[in-house]
Amino acid sequence: EDARTLLEAMPLVGEPGALPEQMQAMSELPAERFWQAVRRLVSRSLLEVRGTVWERRYGIHRLTETFLQKDVIGWPEEADDA
Repeated sequence: EDARTLLEAMPLVGEPGALPEQMQAMSELPAERFWQAVRRLVSRSLLEVRGTVWERRYGIHRLTETFLQKDVIGWPEEADDA
């Protein structure tokens, strides 16, 4: 599903969020499907709208990011160097 594809790319985005053009490039979704995925994720509160009225950015909450990394994508945990 397109929304899942987009959501799985979001842990790569920094704290300020990503511009729509950046997100579309990361997800490799065509424009129409990309915007449908954005609307679906925003409506489910899985994607946060950030930035300003003039420069809209999107990101995910840190808890959502952790869940995606551990349970969905399966990224390994970072080693504790302490």
